[in-house]
Amino acid sequence: MTKRRSRGRPPGTGKNDTPYLARVADMRVSNPALKPTTGMKQIIAERDDWLETPETLLRRWQDKWRLSGEQFMQAARVKAMPKRAPTSGCGGYISPSAFDPLMREQQRMKDMIDPPHMRALREQTMAAAAAARDLAMLESPVTKMLREQQHMRDTIDPPAARAMRELMDNSIQREMRRMEEMQRLMRGF
Repeated sequence: MTKRRSRGRPPGTGKNDTPYLARVADMRVSNPALKPTTGMKQIIAERDDWLETPETLLRRWQDKWRLSGEQFMQAARVKAMPKRAPTSGCGGYISPSAFDPLMREQQRMKDMIDPPHMRALREQTMAAAAAARDLAMLESPVTKMLREQQHMRDTIDPPAARAMRELMDNSIQREMRRMEEMQRLMRGF
């Protein structure tokens, strides 16, 4: 007995209508009352340069929707799910595999703007200048006198007590201003 070939296109050689069917599914997810055929007709009406007639497209898409419409709907539902907002440094996690390329790119850009050999030269020059300045300041009689005055001031009025007093003054002053503002508003009514 001879085997007869089936009619039509060989299986698996059909036209790729996946993007259009995915759009139909997206439309149905955003509007659940929309029927698949109505969505297909809307997509067909958007263009007038189809190679097939609208009826041919509609029939082909309906056949494909019957076979795999639920898969398109599931993909559209997943796509429509709200994405988790990126978090800041408080608890957000960036995997090392994603972070390393970013750091390398940042370092490459930094090296283009400020080459490493120039950075090293500048740091050496600044360190030498700071050491020379410190040495000159240590030997200066004025510096010695200023240091002694600061030590006496810290003995009489310790920095911690001074900071606490400034903090209290600021909060008390804030409250006083707020109360005066409230009284002024009360008098205005």
